[in-house]
Order: sequence, then C-alpha cells, then structure tokens
Amino acid sequence: MADFLQGGGASPDTMPCHRKWGYLARLFFLSTDKEHGSLLHLPYDGPLMEQPAKTLAVIELMQNIFVEHLNKMAKVN
Repeated sequence: MADFLQGGGASPDTMPCHRKWGYLARLFFLSTDKEHGSLLHLPYDGPLMEQPAKTLAVIELMQNIFVEHLNKMAKVN
C-alpha cells in the first residue's frame, strides 16, 4: 500500500505482495474519494451487508492506512 501512496510501482521487495493483493489496492483507489478516503462504490453488486466479509475487512484496513496518509499530508501542509 505504501508503494501506491508514494506514487511508485512495486519494488523487488514488495512484488510478491503486489501480485497477490494489488488488485484490491486498485479496486480500493477506484472506489474511494481521494480527498477524504470515503467509499463511493461498493466492490460488488448488492448492499453493504451482502459484500464479502474478507474483502470489506481488507478495504477497511486500506481505508485506515489511506486516512492516516491523508492526515500526515495535511499536517505537512
């Protein structure tokens, strides 16, 4: 996730993680408001309670990391 937030691609050290989890990071960034980190779209069809639990857990983790990143950027500016 740090690679994506810093605007770069996968490093040799993180390539295995990118291959395994990169699609979820892309899914997260495509469905998230870039200013606040709020989800604009659910990953799958159907209401929130019908979303896969593991997918939502991963997205919640990425959302927390993203919001932390936004807060750090706000403190710098």
